[in-house]
Amino acid sequence: MQSNNFGALQRIFLVSLGAIPGCLLRSLISEQLFLNLFCAFILGFLAGFDMTKRYHLIVVIGFCGSCTTFSSWMVHLMEVIVQGNFERAFYSLISNLFLGLLALFSAFYFGKKIKRSILH
Repeated sequence: MQSNNFGALQRIFLVSLGAIPGCLLRSLISEQLFLNLFCAFILGFLAGFDMTKRYHLIVVIGFCGSCTTFSSWMVHLMEVIVQGNFERAFYSLISNLFLGLLALFSAFYFGKKIKRSILH
């Protein structure tokens, strides 16, 4: 049986293993809404699937953490508001939150269903 207790260097390595492709994907795709929804779906699926600590470090913290950031989204909203486009900022805020939660929860239940089908 494998232990979930990783040393600091192992954690850094596992997070980096996911962060590098996440950063590269983020640099290639500039559409924040797509990346936010994509990563929300991944996070929801893996939460429903109940993954191991190793995959949590690689995918959740490393990949999704580097692919999407709250601060980038906030800067985008600030820029739109400073430009005086309050309607666009409002729709960006609502669409990211609503669609993100929709992606997260639908993937969560999908992950649970897949896990049940594998175990039975």
